[in-house]
Amino acid sequence: MAVAQGGGITAVVEVMQQHPTQADVQVKGCWVLRNLACNVENRVAIAQESGIAAIINAMTTHPTQADVHMQGCWALKNLAVNTENKVAIAQAGGIAAVIDVIKKHTMHANIQEQGCGALLNLTVNTQNQLAIAEVGGVTTIVDTMQLNPQHAIMQKYGCMALVNLAVNTENKVAITQAGSIVAVVDVSHDQRRRARAVLQNTVVPRLR
Repeated sequence: MAVAQGGGITAVVEVMQQHPTQADVQVKGCWVLRNLACNVENRVAIAQESGIAAIINAMTTHPTQADVHMQGCWALKNLAVNTENKVAIAQAGGIAAVIDVIKKHTMHANIQEQGCGALLNLTVNTQNQLAIAEVGGVTTIVDTMQLNPQHAIMQKYGCMALVNLAVNTENKVAITQAGSIVAVVDVSHDQRRRARAVLQNTVVPRLR
């Protein structure tokens, strides 16, 4: 709270806007906003100070910078807990940006985790459920789950995102065609019990 009350959010966003090509500045800026976004009031303040746009711009301006992408996805994940921010992130191009990052770093477990976490939070919105599917989000999530079977948290985020996406009738077909059921059950031995429980209790009922 002290950082936000002292004008810290405004200062961080302004620095990111003033130095858009400096990857290190963008990493640190996203990192600060990510941490500040753990606070309910700060999530609102960051959006009001154009922080969402700054984060997405950092991610798209630095297409090969893994650190920028990880911190950016993490920040968007935290910000997307807020209902209004889910809409703002989508309108600013955040869904496409996150999916693009996930596709670029298929073997970077931390980016996959934060990216799937961001998509998970964004799926708690009807319009976003459609938007994510329209830009290939279903296939991206399924591919990520299959490529990272040992990553427990990412598997959980992936399963939960598919559950939310399957609420939408049009997404049900896309999810089954993408091989989501295979992805959920084709995980490591340590995660098989949890994944099957998720499949049986959530994904399958929503696909019927």
